[in-house]
Amino acid sequence: MKSTFFSNQTKKQNNYSIISMLLATVMFFIFNSINAENKEVVIKSKIDKVTVFTTSAQIFRSGSFNISSGTYELIFDEVSPLINEASIQVNGSGTFTILDVKHRIKNPPAILPVENVIPIKIIKDINLLEDSLSNIQFDIDDYTAQSDVLKFEKRLIENNKLITGGSDTIPEIKDALGYFRTQLFDINKKLNDISKALFRLNQKRNKMNESLIGLKSYNSQVNPIKVEEPKNQVVVTISAQIQTAGKIEISYLVNDAGWTSTYDIRAESSDKPLKLIQKASIYQNSGEDWKDVNLTLSTITPNSNNVKPYLPVLYLSYYSYQQAYKGDRSRQYADDERAVMSTAATAGAMYKESAPALTSADYMQPIETMTNIEYKIPLEYSIPSDGETHMVAIQNINLKTEYSYYLTPKIDKQAFLIAKITDFEDYNLLPGEASIFFNGSYVGATSLNTSELSDTIELALGRDRSIIVERKKQKEESKNVLIGTNQIKTIAYEINIKNNKSTTINLFVTDQIPVSNDKDIIVTPLITKGASFDETTGLLTWKIKLSTSENKTLKFTYSIESDKNKPLANIN
Repeated sequence: MKSTFFSNQTKKQNNYSIISMLLATVMFFIFNSINAENKEVVIKSKIDKVTVFTTSAQIFRSGSFNISSGTYELIFDEVSPLINEASIQVNGSGTFTILDVKHRIKNPPAILPVENVIPIKIIKDINLLEDSLSNIQFDIDDYTAQSDVLKFEKRLIENNKLITGGSDTIPEIKDALGYFRTQLFDINKKLNDISKALFRLNQKRNKMNESLIGLKSYNSQVNPIKVEEPKNQVVVTISAQIQTAGKIEISYLVNDAGWTSTYDIRAESSDKPLKLIQKASIYQNSGEDWKDVNLTLSTITPNSNNVKPYLPVLYLSYYSYQQAYKGDRSRQYADDERAVMSTAATAGAMYKESAPALTSADYMQPIETMTNIEYKIPLEYSIPSDGETHMVAIQNINLKTEYSYYLTPKIDKQAFLIAKITDFEDYNLLPGEASIFFNGSYVGATSLNTSELSDTIELALGRDRSIIVERKKQKEESKNVLIGTNQIKTIAYEINIKNNKSTTINLFVTDQIPVSNDKDIIVTPLITKGASFDETTGLLTWKIKLSTSENKTLKFTYSIESDKNKPLANIN
């Protein structure tokens, strides 16, 4: 009984296995038949918006469709050949299911050579032209042969003994010359007529040859062969149970695109804040034009490694004296950038705008995310795929500014206007080149390295001739006194300053007292009223405020004790 039971169970299991295999086979063929019946629908899409990163860009495309029930492949045609396949994303709205998304390159169908039949009229014209060309060639050959014969006769006459001096009888020479003259005139005339005929025949032959070439290439002109380029496509596979209309959206990253930040720094006068205009220099050579799209500029680097870094073990050891200390060069470069010494004469009347035009900067709102800054510009822009730079204004900022004039009358009698910008790091600006303008005139350029700058920077805005200065050595107060082998030299200077500007100004005036490098030379400051004095450098600095048309006199005096028998250097 047991054996019969187990035998029946085994038969049932075998039947179940066979049924399962049959079902799997049927499902396989059904699935393949469904895939084989997938219909392709080309989506008429457009680029809606673009997010431009520093070295790439993310493209957002969308399109609508209307399909019956079934499985379809929605084709987004002519996307960028520089597409990053791993970055493709898709979403949509409608009663359908997204099954798959992929990138493919569709090669054009092979163009087989086709023997085109030339129309009968064209064939007749070709035959007629070929016959005419043959006749023209016969005429050319005939004229060429006549020309050769006449040239031969001309050479015989020219080589005759009478012409070359073979006879000394005067009557014979006169008769011969008359005869030869007549013959040569006739030969030359005939040769000239032949040259004209050959010229006309060659012109006619050239025109006929051009016409013949045109007729023979009739088919290539009327029906030129169009060579199609491979198409980059994004294919979205969807399934719909019922007839439906929907919208599909895709996004993907492309290379060979990006943006950098540049700036204009404008100052209208020394009593108004600086205006900083941040601009984006955008380029793209992705292979697809961005027409009337909304731009978002982002500082993120999407292709960078997003894995959290881990610190390795830091092993401690003794310092090797072979490692020379070279200093912090990055700090040195940052200091050089802070000290912008571009100096140009202030020219032109004050630049004023009664009704400034709006730019994209007036609409932009910066958005600071967790990892980057984005600038959304709601205006539509068109950026062609040409690799050229296209400028877009990002934002206008009125910078908190302190203006001061700096005078060093010992070296230069003109004052320099310096703008000190505070709280600079509060604006989340990117590194970039900056052009400086004052009163509508270009002053110079500098680099804003915002990753290294402190919260204050100084910008030189050029010279100002409205501040008059005169530095004089006071003879009556300068004197020499001898004490034994030493002498004491007293030196006094006076600096006169006048403000001819229409506004009150802050002014820094610098001068110096020499510093001794020899213990036998003693320098003593005597009068430095109103100035701060640095004993290490000998620098004197006056910080004063001058009203309109106000005069100010600054004085300083110092003494030098030294050996009277040794002359002093650098005394002026």
